[in-house]
Amino acid sequence: REGLKVPMKQPKRRRLRLAEELNLARPGLRCFYYWEAQNPKEDSCGVTLAYRRETPRIRASTPVLILDGTASEVLLRGIFPDLEYVEINAEEKVKVVQATGFSASKGRITDPGDPGQRYRQEISEFLGQLADQGAGPGLLVINKAAEEGIKLPDAVGEEDGNPLWVSEHFQNFRGRDNHKDRDVALVVGSTLPPCHAVEHTARALFYDRETPLELIGEYERRVVGWPLKGRRDQPGEGVLTWRHPDPICEAVRRTICDAEIIQAVGRLRLVHRENPATVYLINAFPTLPADELVPYRRLVGRAGKGGAGGRDRLGEAFGRSDGILPLDPKWLSRNFPDIFKDVPAAKRAILDRKVIGRIPYKDTYKDCDLKLRTYRFRRRGQRGPTPTRCLSNRPADDVRSFLEHEIGPLALFRIDV
Repeated sequence: REGLKVPMKQPKRRRLRLAEELNLARPGLRCFYYWEAQNPKEDSCGVTLAYRRETPRIRASTPVLILDGTASEVLLRGIFPDLEYVEINAEEKVKVVQATGFSASKGRITDPGDPGQRYRQEISEFLGQLADQGAGPGLLVINKAAEEGIKLPDAVGEEDGNPLWVSEHFQNFRGRDNHKDRDVALVVGSTLPPCHAVEHTARALFYDRETPLELIGEYERRVVGWPLKGRRDQPGEGVLTWRHPDPICEAVRRTICDAEIIQAVGRLRLVHRENPATVYLINAFPTLPADELVPYRRLVGRAGKGGAGGRDRLGEAFGRSDGILPLDPKWLSRNFPDIFKDVPAAKRAILDRKVIGRIPYKDTYKDCDLKLRTYRFRRRGQRGPTPTRCLSNRPADDVRSFLEHEIGPLALFRIDV
C-alpha cells in the first residue's frame, strides 16, 4: 500500500499523478481510492494504491508451517485461502494483575502538564516499590514517547552489576529473547492505530471479498469485560474501550494493538520457565486473563483528595456496618463521614468497585472471606435507569427491612443474580 499526497486544489495534477502510477503496470494491481487529510489545517488529499506483491513461487505440494503466537485466522485466510489453522493453548506460568480505571493512553502519559507528570511519577514510584519489595529483575514496556519520562529503579545485579530493571517501547521487541530471565513485567498503555489506517489495511487485504467492508471512519466505544482466569465464559467487570464494527477491521486493530500487549508479556517466556512471573497491565484493552483486578489508584497507592484512592473505603465501611451496606453516596457520606467526607468522595469510592458487566460487586471482595450477596433496590420516586446496589451477608428479608428503615419505601428490591 502506498499513499500519493497531492494538494486538493489541483485535481488535474492529481489525475495525472494517478495515471502515471497506473502506467507503471505494477504486477497484481488491485484497487485505488481517494482519501482526505485527517488534519483540517492540512489542505491536501491523496490516492492510495493497493496491490499484491509478487509472492515467492512455491510448489503446491510443498508444506509450509507458519508459527505466530498472536496470529489472526481472519487475516491469514485473506492471504492464504487454503490455510489450515490450529490453535494450541499452552499453560503459562504467570500471575496477571490488571489495573482498572485508567487507560494509560499515549496522550495522558506524555501530557507535559500536571496530569501527565503525576502519572509518570506514580508509575516511577510504583516501580520503586516493586524493587524495594525485592521484585525483579523486571521489564517496563511503554510508549516510546513516554519511555524517557519514567525513572527506573537503580538496583543492579550482585554478580554482573547490570541494572535489574530495563525498559522497552512498543513495536521494538518482537522476536527478541533477551528478557526471558526477568520475573516481573509492567506494561503501560497500548498502540491503538488511527481508524483510517486500520481501514486502509483491511481494504488492501480484502478489496475483492463478496461482502463489502463496513468502513465508517471511526471506532465505536463499547463495554468489554475483563477476562478472568478460570472464568473465560464469564468476563469480569467491564471497561469502556475501542472496537471496530467490521470483523476484518477489528482483526487488524487487534493485531496492531492487543497483540502488541500480549507480545510484550511474552518476552518473559511464560511457558518454559521454572518460576512463575508476575505481570502488571495498565491499559483499557482486555487481553490476558487476569488473576486479580485492582483499581489503578489503589495499585499505585494514590491517596486522593478524600476519594477512594489507595484505600478500600467501601471495605472499611462494610467492616463497621451490621453486614448491610447500601451503595448510595448520600447514605454513605451521612453514616460514615470520617471515611467519605462528602457525596463526591463516596461516588469515587463506588467507582473503584464499579461493575459494568455481569460480575457482581461481591466478587471484587474475594480477599475478605465474606460470603456477600449483591442486591438491587430502587426508592419510590428514584430516577435513572439503574437501580442502586447493596452489599450484604444477611438474609434477604433483613436487607429489605434495613433498606426500608434507612432509605425509605422501596419500589424495587431483588437479588442480583
